[in-house]
Amino acid sequence: MSSEQLNLFNRWITKIDGRFLYLNGQVRQIEYNNGNKVWLNENGLYYRKDGPAIIWKEGNKYWYQGTSGALHREDGPAVEYPDGEKCWYLNDIRLTEEEFNIRIERDRVIKRDKNRRADLLYLSNKGT
Repeated sequence: MSSEQLNLFNRWITKIDGRFLYLNGQVRQIEYNNGNKVWLNENGLYYRKDGPAIIWKEGNKYWYQGTSGALHREDGPAVEYPDGEKCWYLNDIRLTEEEFNIRIERDRVIKRDKNRRADLLYLSNKGT
């Protein structure tokens, strides 16, 4: 078994028969020989912009928010298991699928209304 020491975000870790992906001198992806894969942001938190931040070889997938490291996904379940089980999380809070859909729709409506108010304010100020 080969190993090497690596300073990962001010924490020394030992690389043992795995591969590291570097971006701008920092480790961003760790792929272990056992098949597990982990993605990290620049602060060392689990994060991947275009997919799950953790994929276990068995098929478990976990999505995390990059700024807080919380389980979080706004376009589907934040945890998916190979047997089809799914778990929905927003900011590390577990929700039922129904609760998740209600919150996402509420947030969409709030954002739409904020944009409308901003547009109306702009138009009213433009006319003065």
